[in-house]
Amino acid sequence: MRLKFPLLLSVFLVLVAAPASLALGDTLTVAAAYDAKALDPAVMIDAPASFVSIHIHENLLRIDENSKLLPQLAESYEQLDPTTYRFVLRKGVKFHNGEELKASDVKFTMERAMSPAGSATRAYSKDLESVEVVDDYTVLLKLKQPSTPFLMLLTLSWGGIVNEKAVRAAGEKYAMEPVGTGPFRFVDWQKGDRITLERFDDYWGKKPHYKTLIFRSVPEPTSRVVELETGAVDLALEIPVNEIDRVTSGQDTKLLRTLSSSYTIMGFNCERAPFDNPEVRKAISLAVNTEGIQKAIRRGEGSVPLGPLPAFMPYFDPNLPKHEYNPEKAKAILEKLGLKNLKMALWTNEKKERVDMATIIQAQLAEIGVTVDIRVMEWGAYFQGLKEKANDAFMMGWMNNVPDPDPLCSGVFFSKVKGQTNWCFFGDDRIDELIALGRQTPDGPERGAIYKELQHRIVTDLVPCLYMDADEIRVGANKKVQGFVLYPRGYQSLAEVYFE
Repeated sequence: MRLKFPLLLSVFLVLVAAPASLALGDTLTVAAAYDAKALDPAVMIDAPASFVSIHIHENLLRIDENSKLLPQLAESYEQLDPTTYRFVLRKGVKFHNGEELKASDVKFTMERAMSPAGSATRAYSKDLESVEVVDDYTVLLKLKQPSTPFLMLLTLSWGGIVNEKAVRAAGEKYAMEPVGTGPFRFVDWQKGDRITLERFDDYWGKKPHYKTLIFRSVPEPTSRVVELETGAVDLALEIPVNEIDRVTSGQDTKLLRTLSSSYTIMGFNCERAPFDNPEVRKAISLAVNTEGIQKAIRRGEGSVPLGPLPAFMPYFDPNLPKHEYNPEKAKAILEKLGLKNLKMALWTNEKKERVDMATIIQAQLAEIGVTVDIRVMEWGAYFQGLKEKANDAFMMGWMNNVPDPDPLCSGVFFSKVKGQTNWCFFGDDRIDELIALGRQTPDGPERGAIYKELQHRIVTDLVPCLYMDADEIRVGANKKVQGFVLYPRGYQSLAEVYFE
């Protein structure tokens, strides 16, 4: 069997050509909600880092606005048999250190993702068995077994191709001084303040219209809006619902918005008693009024997810039961288990909506005799604490960056990635089996049945987390900013942005 995927001659562009009068040398400044943790594709697990990294690193493949796979650093790719893919690389592609992209860099990147150094993203690379260099521009990727989502998974952050020479020279510092092939090169990182990138003039593709790209860390939502209004920044990410009217009605500002594949959850530490008992998790869930909280926080925007897959994701099951709010039933379960005066440490990062959700959850659980201790933490300390399993429960956002259910299932619920992307430290043999079957089964009704069982088992039987909210992606922009397109799977590259 040979399936060939040639390079498309007309590649989709997210905007029309910029005006001829556009002056090069401009700066685009973005107000982000958080600073990145690390800019190394092998260890990136946070959205802020991934958004910065897509301007520095590129992948073999990318996904277009219609969720179709297209070559990026690959010139073409071909499936030789059910478990072997051949990639032919573009020639003349330069890394930011001047080195030419070679097949050996792809091999190094993939093997690094498969090694302990890439353990944070192991859920996405675990099907890889070996990488073989055929020549300087040809590489074979061999899988342990057939994997339906594999090519889609290559477009995620972990698949960003790194330069072997640069990584070996930088060692552990690579995450703070990355080198890629992207349209922007890394310049400087003032932790907690800003990351500065500069246009890479030897970029193989279409060069950005402006010279400097700055990502500023501005955690307070109102401050991001103020900076947008005053012109201190050109884009403000994560606009909360209470600032929508302000941005929309601003003289120089506009609001960009779209559906999102992300949602907010309250996860349980499934290895910490008594939350290692599914019945306790069910009781806590019954005492939380998710619909009431969602309406209070989002003011009519968004919805409460039914389960782990967004409503527009392939194999989403619309027949999942809606969340049941029944405090009396919750109290009866805890009494039957002999759990009186239960205490729960609930962690969240500084995002306002998550803090607000945690506060309402605290009040609702108090009604059934559960005392909740809320701890609001800085992003880096928050993740470190989760790794150490020092919490009982946590607030977090999850996003699926590809149009396939696998990442949200294998990355979140697969037992072998506990403490890497599985922050619930959840494990279940049948769920592991279903994840494996879902990967190996071709698209169609059989694969749909697998994910249907998985969704029902997670939502009704095991309850490793409680689904709180599915919101939009909202970005405030200066009216002069053009060419930034939002897709449900997350922010897209700013390389095509220009100023009108």
